[in-house]
Amino acid sequence: MAHALTSFFAAGVLAASLFAQLKPDSPAAGMSQSQLERASGLIQTEVESGRVGAAALLVARHGRVVLHRGFGRLSPAPGAPPVSPDSVFLLASITKAVTACSLMLLVERGLVSLGDPVNKYLPGFTGGERDKVQVRDLLRHTSGLPDMLPENIDLRRAHAPLSEFVRHTYVTPQLFSPQGSCWLRKSWRGSRARSCGISRRRKSSTHLG
Repeated sequence: MAHALTSFFAAGVLAASLFAQLKPDSPAAGMSQSQLERASGLIQTEVESGRVGAAALLVARHGRVVLHRGFGRLSPAPGAPPVSPDSVFLLASITKAVTACSLMLLVERGLVSLGDPVNKYLPGFTGGERDKVQVRDLLRHTSGLPDMLPENIDLRRAHAPLSEFVRHTYVTPQLFSPQGSCWLRKSWRGSRARSCGISRRRKSSTHLG
């Protein structure tokens, strides 16, 4: 799994490299200029209505950028700077779908099993009740680990590598037993959800994703 995670992030680096090769300020490259403006208009309308706070849009074809624009402001605070085409957004839970699908591809190829203990792939993941944590527990919020590392903000501010985040999961206390019937999830807005006493069968169908 560690190798798989490394490969996943390597793909992100490759994508960034390809983005850097795109040529800015290009003509429409065979795309409809009116449709491009229509797409921009749809986003602008959503921002002005308040249904979307901010967005950045990039459309490219044949290695040429044909539309690159920012919409809205970086935060709801008065005087917040406007979004630029290159503004960086916190993806948070949006990454779950990509991560889960990537992991399931490894399962499909026989490289990972959902029933394997996590420390089969991350040998440092020991201590407490970590030996009981299976790969599937990481997908359904039943590993006992908190929703975020206590050092999450400091690590992000320090631009810590993925390996440092993983290392901290080795020592972060578990909040409940992975062999019990609890799950824990917290959204990026700060709302926390925790439930106990639900059967594992029900959790598998209700809380995946």
